[in-house]
Amino acid sequence: MLSTALNIVLGVFRFDVKRSVRSMTITVALVVAAVVALLIGAGFGLSLLYFWLERTEGTVPALTIIAAGCAVLGLVLLLFAFARPKRRDPREAFAPHYKPHEPGMAGSERMFDEAIATMQKGSRESMLAAVALALVAGMMAGRKL
Repeated sequence: MLSTALNIVLGVFRFDVKRSVRSMTITVALVVAAVVALLIGAGFGLSLLYFWLERTEGTVPALTIIAAGCAVLGLVLLLFAFARPKRRDPREAFAPHYKPHEPGMAGSERMFDEAIATMQKGSRESMLAAVALALVAGMMAGRKL
């Protein structure tokens, strides 16, 4: 059953699958060749820099300068990697009045602020749910008292 369905799907999309696989293979080969060329160019550039610094400064200072340059480049790249702006919270798109927990605000104050914001900006369904929740909470609180 599965092989029949697979044969039907491959029969309909056979040329598109072959073409996309061939295109992807060519793209991967070109990217690998570009990366190899860039690494070879970087290696020759570093060796040229080393020979020039060795003639002007000496062996140990030349190696120190190249190592320090690579370390600074690595630290800058790590800074860019880890100091990116954080992604937006997806809840903000649907509930602009949503506020995360604020440390100075007590739980009841935050609850009242969220209830007021829901009543002001909410739809009928959210208001009905808030009223039902308040009714149930009131009944439970009344039984405990």
